[in-house]
Amino acid sequence: MKGRLKNTEGDGVFRVYAHGNINMIWNGDNAIYNAADFDKAMIEKNKNWAKVDSYERPVLILFACLSATDVGNNGSIAKQISKAHPKVIVVGFRGFVEYDSSVKGIKRVNRQKGSGDGNGLIIIYKNGKPMHGFKYSEYLKRYTTFN
Repeated sequence: MKGRLKNTEGDGVFRVYAHGNINMIWNGDNAIYNAADFDKAMIEKNKNWAKVDSYERPVLILFACLSATDVGNNGSIAKQISKAHPKVIVVGFRGFVEYDSSVKGIKRVNRQKGSGDGNGLIIIYKNGKPMHGFKYSEYLKRYTTFN
């Protein structure tokens, strides 16, 4: 999956593939619960993240389950990162991201884990606030090049 959506050097679009849970993501080594820890882990993986705030229109896509699910005082990991980096458009998912090698990108986002219901949401944040939210299946009809 990761190989199909390769990063383009210097374009200001950052893609993170991780496992997610409420208010956190798992990068394979550590659980990340806040923007400061995300920044540290991200810079280890991609040195360009250190200058993310200097890009003209930076975008971060968190390909992780529940990355935009707000619970508690701090909110989702997507919201926290967006608040820490006000210029960055942060894309996360409220639901369970389902991959399938037969399709390019995400097959569907489910509200209930393993249900195949396709009722999960994609949420887009800027400056710590949600700008847009769409049912993922509807979002793909509107923005056909996302996947």
